[in-house]
Amino acid sequence: MSIHYAPLSEFAVLKIENEDSANFLQGQLSQDINAVQGDKALLASYSNPKGRVFATLLLWQDTHIKTTYYALVTADNAAFLQKRLSMFILRSKVKITQLNPSIMGIWSADTQALQAHFEDFTPLWQTTTTTDNKPQFIVAAVDNQYLIHCPSADNMTRVLSINLAENTIVTDSFRLSDSKVWQQQDILAAIPWIGERTREVFVAQSINQDAIGAINFKKGCYPGQEVIARSHYLGNLKRRTLIAILDYAVEDIQNLLASDVLEGDNPIGQVVNAVSLNNKTYLLIEVQLRSVEDGANIYLANVPDIALQTQNVPYSLDKPE
Repeated sequence: MSIHYAPLSEFAVLKIENEDSANFLQGQLSQDINAVQGDKALLASYSNPKGRVFATLLLWQDTHIKTTYYALVTADNAAFLQKRLSMFILRSKVKITQLNPSIMGIWSADTQALQAHFEDFTPLWQTTTTTDNKPQFIVAAVDNQYLIHCPSADNMTRVLSINLAENTIVTDSFRLSDSKVWQQQDILAAIPWIGERTREVFVAQSINQDAIGAINFKKGCYPGQEVIARSHYLGNLKRRTLIAILDYAVEDIQNLLASDVLEGDNPIGQVVNAVSLNNKTYLLIEVQLRSVEDGANIYLANVPDIALQTQNVPYSLDKPE
């Protein structure tokens, strides 16, 4: 079986460094920054005071400099996020820069072949799900090359490569493929990515940030924390993000993002992420659970004549304790 790779131009990396970086991030993001260490990369979200998500991030710590963190974000959100976070640095000793690394997705149905190629990157091959079935990201590094073992579907093994060095880890034996495959696997793993088009559209729990471990409910204050905590402790979550498949390839994906999902003529949700591949469109849709549980036919407002096929996400949507 082949090992495939694709440049992932849809992503960018921010570097957050200097002695106050951990405290600064702790006061801005939904994740407990103290848990971002060692071989664990953790998901997080950054919200406005009303609890609507500016951006989703994947965070990991520098191998050698413990006051340096990296954040994988969507490329179209990176400049905004850098500027927005920098507004709150004030007198803190923190520096935020956007890097220009080589970012690639590498995947194969042959796990052993991937393990053999990256045998120097230990402990990369730990499981990508936790004991309570939340997605888990495992980091390994050699010099300035970071590999992150990512959750996937369809028995695929996926590695995200962030190369801060000039050399490459791709060999002639790798087969160049389409980055849409990587996007499809993110959708089937139900990992939402918030970019420019969907910025401030969704509240954190409606895009499953609690269910994927991106929110720590025991940490201190951060923007939107009051709204997020109130929804968790006092409210019933009526909206969640599910996987949907459309038996039609939508060409204008950008116009699909944040567009309405309909039950009849009634909007019941919006599109979070989407990609067209192999004559189908794969989506993450944020919807009222009632409509899905009742078995109603639901449609995209942009494609109103073909019903969506929904499927469960690969983790529990029960509210975490």
